[in-house]
Amino acid sequence: MSGVPAVECRLPSLRLCILNRHEKKGLILRAPLSSPFATMRILFLYLLLSSWIGLTIAGGTCPASNPVNIKAPRENVWKPLSQEETSSVQKWLFKQDLNLTTLDKAGLSDNTIFLIELLTPNKTNVLPYIDIKTSKEKSLSPRKLTDREAAPQPPTRYARVILYMAGLPIPVVKELTVGPLPISEKTTYAPLSYLYQNSTVPGVEGSGVFPFNARNADSIESAALYAFILSFTTPLQDVTQDLFGGVYTGADNDTLTYSYQV
Repeated sequence: MSGVPAVECRLPSLRLCILNRHEKKGLILRAPLSSPFATMRILFLYLLLSSWIGLTIAGGTCPASNPVNIKAPRENVWKPLSQEETSSVQKWLFKQDLNLTTLDKAGLSDNTIFLIELLTPNKTNVLPYIDIKTSKEKSLSPRKLTDREAAPQPPTRYARVILYMAGLPIPVVKELTVGPLPISEKTTYAPLSYLYQNSTVPGVEGSGVFPFNARNADSIESAALYAFILSFTTPLQDVTQDLFGGVYTGADNDTLTYSYQV
């Protein structure tokens, strides 16, 4: 280790050697002890002291506690929909010809919104935006920049929406794309479909359409199932007490519970 400056910290009955290796930004700890337990004790003491007195590699000064301000050269095209964006999409959907019902008023046979999230942009739309040169690189460019390079724009944002269409004669799950965002006169919705994604079930056809029994259970179904189970476990509590040693009536002191899978 010739040529590498070293800083020594002496602890009671222990010797800790810290080598300064700026090139690799790391530490090398030497413990001239034969016992692995003693070596581990040195490492523990070093970490403990570092957190208490701010021991560092060079100068013995504490690192800055303030976060470093970093500005990304590009807008984050993968950031989730904001609360305002999600709310605006929801309000816009209720104005369309989808016959949607809010969850607080919906029953088992109503059309409801299950999910609103960002539709991840395609790679072919993201790469041209990310690959455009930064302003510093533009000043070094020997050629004249195009208008698109001079003012790069991120890909247009769209929302992915999943609807539970329980009010149809044959209930289905629909997946839609809504955009462009923010909501404007240009905003529309269309079926969202990928290769091998569409339903092959007879009677359930169409782009972005799936069988209703392939969905996740929502709060409406959970509440209905809870009421259904109570409708027969409550009058049968004497039977369940005799067979299982407990009852399920919806009370806080029930000694039985249930779980289900959809």
